[in-house]
Amino acid sequence: MKGGEHLLLSTLSSLAILIPWTGMTSAGLLIVILCGVATGSLAPDADADRAAILTRPSRAFLYRRVCISPVEFMLPLLGHAIRYTIYYPLSFLSWLLYGKKYRHQHRGILHSLPGAIFTSTILTLYLFLCALLAVSWLQRPVEIPVFIIFASLLSGHLMHLLQDSCTIRGVRWMYPLNVMNFRGALRTGDGTLQTGLLSISLCTAVALIGSARMYAFVSPWLLTSVSIGLLSMLWGLFLISCDAGVVAGR
Repeated sequence: MKGGEHLLLSTLSSLAILIPWTGMTSAGLLIVILCGVATGSLAPDADADRAAILTRPSRAFLYRRVCISPVEFMLPLLGHAIRYTIYYPLSFLSWLLYGKKYRHQHRGILHSLPGAIFTSTILTLYLFLCALLAVSWLQRPVEIPVFIIFASLLSGHLMHLLQDSCTIRGVRWMYPLNVMNFRGALRTGDGTLQTGLLSISLCTAVALIGSARMYAFVSPWLLTSVSIGLLSMLWGLFLISCDAGVVAGR
């Protein structure tokens, strides 16, 4: 899938979980979670030369008019930081450990569960250090939600892997420990019917959950449970429609 599709599907899915807690949790924390998911959803493609996270947003990008000199500056900066300080060292370490069995390629170590955990951990450390510098500069006590930052980054990263698992090339979730491939029938860049239907379904789910949140008597825990069930059903149907499954091979 393309970067815009990863960003859209991941942020919509996370919004469905976050909306029940609006008004009960600080807006700043919800924004941190959403930004973490968005960053994690783009991070795995830092191993590709023309990835969305390595380039400035194009004119066709959804938020081009809204935000955007900071995003145009920060996105490539973050992408190159992941590429040169996380991906290349991790790739070199994997080569030392596995020798010729390891291949330096797109959808390699960053598109795996070990790579997702490692990348999210190092990114959390970077962001924590940046937050400490900002706090010392502002000279104001600020609580830094380290675990929440890690969890949101990892969630976005894993959603990226789930989405790529529906494509023909697929994802080797335990690479380089195991080369078993999980893949489906989608072709990257085709703008498939399944992806479009999932996007519309997620938008509808977010709207319905947002409407239910306006009623004070609805418990946020109940609404969150409904959201999780609805997301599980939508993503399950998406995986089935993409004919996703495990196959052997490199």
